[in-house]
Amino acid sequence: MLVPFFHDFASLLVVFLLAGFLRAVVIVANTISMVEDVDDTRVSRGVISGIYNAAGDVGNILGPSAGGLIASFTGIARLFIVGPLIAAVLFFFSLWACKFLKSFQITDS
Repeated sequence: MLVPFFHDFASLLVVFLLAGFLRAVVIVANTISMVEDVDDTRVSRGVISGIYNAAGDVGNILGPSAGGLIASFTGIARLFIVGPLIAAVLFFFSLWACKFLKSFQITDS
């Protein structure tokens, strides 16, 4: 979201270095959360790690594809406006879906 506001190489370098550092922090935090927060009696760590990595791979495939579609429909300049708005809507939709799924409990028969 900050890229359109910076036009010289040095400021873009700082923005991308900061984004990369924060991405590394999030990856480490998510990995620790998988180990600490997932109940071993319900799902093994290997399964949850596989789901986490598969979700990341799906995101790496769908993200650029969605970005290309948005850019082809709106233009490259508007991609930086429309893309974050769509990401925010999807974020709040996923929060709603998680709240809905949390009320659904699996019972062992």
